[in-house]
Amino acid sequence: MKVVLTKDVKGIGSKGDTVEQKDGYALNFLIPKGFAVPEKSSIAKVTMQKQGEAADRKEVQHELLNEIIKGLDGETLSFEKKVNEQGGLYDKVDAKEIVAKIAAEKNVELPEDAIALEAPLEAAGEHEVTVSNAEVSAKVTISIIPETT
Repeated sequence: MKVVLTKDVKGIGSKGDTVEQKDGYALNFLIPKGFAVPEKSSIAKVTMQKQGEAADRKEVQHELLNEIIKGLDGETLSFEKKVNEQGGLYDKVDAKEIVAKIAAEKNVELPEDAIALEAPLEAAGEHEVTVSNAEVSAKVTISIIPETT
């Protein structure tokens, strides 16, 4: 019997997959427990349609992220921080803070994992940081200016 999975089922498939299962297993376990619906049911058609819409939405979001990253190439973000006598920062600049600054200044949201930082920035001056995803990358200059009191 062919069924469309409504939830991920270990060893069988993921939500939205159409799988062939033995009639007894499908009728006595998968369908009654809500893990699947018969392939020809209207619920299966709706489930498959929603899966397609989710994939389309994810594709659009991915393309938008690529455009945002391209637009950041060559930009400079300035942070004013307290520094000690050696030029070290009391409060380090990390990916979370960089994402927040981009959101505030450029009005765009980025995931934290788009910022490639091996370690938080610990010294005043200019630092080049890569903003990227799987397909596109951009270089952003982070300028850390000593705070004047």
